[in-house]
Amino acid sequence: ISTYGLVPNIYSANIDIHAGGTLVLDISGDPARLREALAWLRANGVAVELDGEEQGTP
Repeated sequence: ISTYGLVPNIYSANIDIHAGGTLVLDISGDPARLREALAWLRANGVAVELDGEEQGTP
């Protein structure tokens, strides 16, 4: 996220080394850079939900 000049605000996290996890966060920054960061996350196997709607599930 910081590579793209974005600022995360983590509201909650539940992470398990074997089962994976969930992060609930708010990300502020340039919308174009946010789209780039989300594309990178998806390309690396991360399921992304925006405002509770699942986007780009691997």
